[in-house]
Amino acid sequence: MKICLISKYPPIEGGVAAKSYWLAKALGARGHQVHVVTNADEVEDSYREEIPEEERGLLEPQNVRRWSTSPSMRKRFIPQYNPHIAKLANLALAVVREVDVDLVYSHYLLPYGVAALLVKQLGKLPLIVRHAGSDITSLYRAPFLHEILREVLAGADVVLGTQRTKAILKGSGINPEKVAVIKQAVNLREFHPDNPAYDFRPYGIPHTAEYPVITYIGKVSALKNPTALLRAAARLKDLQFSLAFVVGRGTTIEQLKGLAKELGIDQKCVFLPFVPPWSMSRIMTASTCIVKPESDEEPYLPRGTHYPIVSLEAMACACCTIIGEKVKGKGIYRFFQDGVHTLAVNPSNPESFAEKLAFIIQYPQLAKKIGAAARALLEQHDEWDDAIQIIESVFLRCVETHHG
Repeated sequence: MKICLISKYPPIEGGVAAKSYWLAKALGARGHQVHVVTNADEVEDSYREEIPEEERGLLEPQNVRRWSTSPSMRKRFIPQYNPHIAKLANLALAVVREVDVDLVYSHYLLPYGVAALLVKQLGKLPLIVRHAGSDITSLYRAPFLHEILREVLAGADVVLGTQRTKAILKGSGINPEKVAVIKQAVNLREFHPDNPAYDFRPYGIPHTAEYPVITYIGKVSALKNPTALLRAAARLKDLQFSLAFVVGRGTTIEQLKGLAKELGIDQKCVFLPFVPPWSMSRIMTASTCIVKPESDEEPYLPRGTHYPIVSLEAMACACCTIIGEKVKGKGIYRFFQDGVHTLAVNPSNPESFAEKLAFIIQYPQLAKKIGAAARALLEQHDEWDDAIQIIESVFLRCVETHHG
């Protein structure tokens, strides 16, 4: 197939961009041509991954070509704005006509799904749409976006999602049978304990097994809750360890730094830029523990809509993890035993949270055993190839149906 993928993509940080990258790479490896249309080159510095010049070629794996809108395309409008939807649709239509695309696929409803709906209608092509948690809930419910986002879902030939997606579509008067339920999975070949470790030394962290590194990866937000990690770690000032925050740049990061200073733990903290998907495993391999203290989505998102995957990627790297108690009850996380495969915490209880951190810091060899046990259990539930095959089959059926 020749696939036009319209989505977030590196160097845009975050889960949607990473999922689009790994899917494009997997489909390319299976012989399909994937043309990624994105606005990644316009991403603000605060959400931009740091990609060394010598690694830029990794943005285009085998059979994958990346096309991006450019900030130089901006014109003067009244009122001034950046027309992302029109620019993405225009670029995608040019790609469609140049390479004779079979299928349009978009991940995230705004602006990518809206642009993809235009391309479907103007290019007379089948469209598959995939949503995340926030766009199918908070954005979809917004009265100033609901009608157009409903049209995206109604106009798609197939919607990739979950059983919850079916209920949302049915409640909107859209046929729920168009939903193809997909799996969340991690590529255990890409995320592996034998991957080379990231070098923390430029940030002042010794590269020794005796010096624990507790790492947080992700945005700084109330939902992701890195402040809970800071408050718990502040109780352990007398222990030897470092806190590495892979959080990028921006106002919220400065606020996090301010809290670290207020708590008197800033000397133990280092702040790193966002890294591309292929470097994530190196961060995990170099860390003693990856901490994701998010727990309950409410009141930020409806319950049951947020499913973090970073912790699974860390487990695949045989890295010890600390996860929120509510996350522990979701999906594949239910199979991981607290104290054996991971450590579950209540982020609202800094005292018990600190006890789990102290255990990791004082007994790093036991932390390694927890990480190894998680990797072993993941190998028993390796669903990556099945997950990609499900998506590939949906794409093929959609193209065949379109062509009659």
